[in-house]
This record gives sequence, C-alpha cells and structure tokens, in this order.
Amino acid sequence: MAERWNGTKWAIQKTPNPARAIESGLSGVSCTSASACTAVGDYGNSAGTDVTLVERWNGTKWAIQKTPKPAGAFARALIGVSCTSARACTAVGDYGNSAGTDVTLVERWNGTKWAIQKTPNPVGAIESSLEGVSCTSARACTAVGFSHRVRTLTLAERHS
Repeated sequence: MAERWNGTKWAIQKTPNPARAIESGLSGVSCTSASACTAVGDYGNSAGTDVTLVERWNGTKWAIQKTPKPAGAFARALIGVSCTSARACTAVGDYGNSAGTDVTLVERWNGTKWAIQKTPNPVGAIESSLEGVSCTSARACTAVGFSHRVRTLTLAERHS
C-alpha cells in the first residue's frame, strides 16, 4: 500500500502485487521528485519464501522492478532505501544464506537495473541486517542495522 500527501490530505495509491504472491509489503520509500519514488519491501511467493520487492513511481503509477537474487539465498527482504536521483538508489536489508545465517544485503539501482553490492558481516554473527540507509551522492552511503552473536549490537557500514 502507498499513500500520497497533496498538501491537504492523504490518498491511497494503487500499487501492484507480484504474481502468485501470498502476501506483500513495502517498508521503505525515497523520492527525488514528485514523479520519481522508489519503495522497497518483500513478498511471500507461492512456496512461502520471502523475496525482495521494489516498486517505482513515475508520477502516474507504481510498477514492480526486477531485483537480483543473492547466490544461495533462501529468503530475502529489502527494508530501507535512499535515492539521490532517479538513476541512483541504494536499498538495504538482509537475506538467509545457504548456511542458514541471515546476512546483510545491499542492492544499487543505476537507472537501468538493480545489482547486488558485496557487504561485510561481523565475524561469528548468526544474524546481521541493515535496516536504514542514507546517501549523500550516488557513491557515498551510510547504512545502519544490527548484528547478533551472543547479544544484539549496532552495526554501521559506509560505502564511498
């Protein structure tokens, strides 16, 4: 679901749902103009696996964008997004890897397609996730979240 403020009131906007999704949700949004917004989240596919979801607003309607799947991932979600232009967005979240560990996920939009960026994860962590991101340019972003080993700790990563 998406809602838009027109200066006076909020109005619900129609958003598409992925084919065969059993549930879906958007958790982060970034707009660079009234006709360029990106929203991220995830959906449950027909097998019950979480899959990343990205939708773009062009000023008229929302459309789903294809995102890549990390190698060996069994579930994945995008939680936060920051765009510095219609051609430069960074989205963050996490995915379950083949070892059964949740690890950080960063994907970047270059105006044409989404691509996975390699990110570090704390050694020994059984769960790591990036929950929010802020970019000051297409090449400078800071993401925050958490990592869990024996206890949950804050996590911050920077790309520049």
